[in-house]
Amino acid sequence: MDGPPWMAPWSSFAEFFNSRVHHPAVTDCPFLTYYDDERNIHRRYTYAEFGRLVEQAAAFLHHRLGLTRGE
Repeated sequence: MDGPPWMAPWSSFAEFFNSRVHHPAVTDCPFLTYYDDERNIHRRYTYAEFGRLVEQAAAFLHHRLGLTRGE
């Protein structure tokens, strides 16, 4: 390939993730759709909803289980 290598504009996955879940242009856009045909469950998460769930899970792991960054 010609030219300089492509470099991502984010320094980490966390920075990328936060740039998506808090960006006004995409917060209400679909991010993830879950289907469970056996139990007839269909759930769609927006970027903002998924971001809140990830933040809640991280808070639980930190405050309730004592995990810290890198563990």
